[in-house]
Amino acid sequence: MRTVIISPPACEPVLLDEFKDHLRLDGSDEDAPLGALISSARNLVENYLNLYLVDRTLALYLDKWPLQDGLGTSSHSIPWWSGTASGALSLLDRAASSIVLPLRPVSDISSINMIAPDGTETLWSADNYQLRPGLSPLIALQSGRRWPAAGRTVDGIKITLISGFGSSWNAVPASLRQATLMLASHLYANRGDTSANSSSYSAIAASGAAGLLAPYRERRL
Repeated sequence: MRTVIISPPACEPVLLDEFKDHLRLDGSDEDAPLGALISSARNLVENYLNLYLVDRTLALYLDKWPLQDGLGTSSHSIPWWSGTASGALSLLDRAASSIVLPLRPVSDISSINMIAPDGTETLWSADNYQLRPGLSPLIALQSGRRWPAAGRTVDGIKITLISGFGSSWNAVPASLRQATLMLASHLYANRGDTSANSSSYSAIAASGAAGLLAPYRERRL
């Protein structure tokens, strides 16, 4: 499984003027490096939470459809496990009626295509499936439908989707915007000190943003 960004986010979750007001900075001499700090903070937050803040369009490539158990979680509790499963054919057929997407949040599936060995793409009709959007997104088969065969051994399935809370900064939850602002401010205060920002965990902890981000962290049982 791999992802490719087709269209990057149109904006950052924190406005440049908002960041400058927070830092009490005037003028435009530092606009470029300040914008880079906002982008860095957003990337750290997204990596820490394993989600995207502002909408972007991505292509998710699969080699095959993952087989899931009847509870909607993947076999052996590994999200994108591929291997051998045993059981009655009817049970296995029901078990694979939905797949959990590894990206979040997801608001829309633009298309699902099967890719042939020569690179030709064949659209799989949206009438075959439905999306459960949000922070726990999944694709579910419509009644009586089956997953199509992958067009080739590697990257034979292409799912084009939109992931993020919305297309503009004000669609991002306020707590995530505030956490990004706090983290960007921490990066500004410690610019040039690589030891202070060696990882998303250390920088987020030092910035005080961890508490705001906690409700959005994935919980694994």
